[in-house]
Amino acid sequence: MPRILPIPAEVFEYLQYEEETGKLYWRKSPAPQIAIGDEANHVNQKGYIHIMFKGKKYLGHRLAWALGHQTLDVPPMLDHINCVKTDNKLSNLRPATAAQNSQNQSNKNPSGNLKGAFYQKERGYWYSIIQSNLKSKYLGSYATEEEAHAAYCKAAAELHGDFANFG
Repeated sequence: MPRILPIPAEVFEYLQYEEETGKLYWRKSPAPQIAIGDEANHVNQKGYIHIMFKGKKYLGHRLAWALGHQTLDVPPMLDHINCVKTDNKLSNLRPATAAQNSQNQSNKNPSGNLKGAFYQKERGYWYSIIQSNLKSKYLGSYATEEEAHAAYCKAAAELHGDFANFG
């Protein structure tokens, strides 16, 4: 996990947060090539907005939280509820643990289209697993991808609560 930089108090002087869109704009120019009113919106390799300020990179969602809540006390980790890394509206950000943040991820399953459903080609059936507290839990084998996904969704709702993501 990358080192999280503390938010400097100067950001309140330099940046303006637009709550309706979650976007950040320069209220004061930090460099000659940046005009007042320009959107601060560089997207990094991981898909998150980051902003260069005083020679350091800050994550846009952390700056949005600070400016939107008028505080330098930003939680160590913030979760994008809708999984859109560039959506920094306060209504889309919530404090989370690393485990909760990982629970709220969309489907990245190479063997199926539905989250939590995996195909066992050699045996010809679908199975479902879920991770909780850094441990995998086997949820059973199923005739269809939909049944395996349904088992995953039921377990995710029970284990992950508000951070459950069904895919």
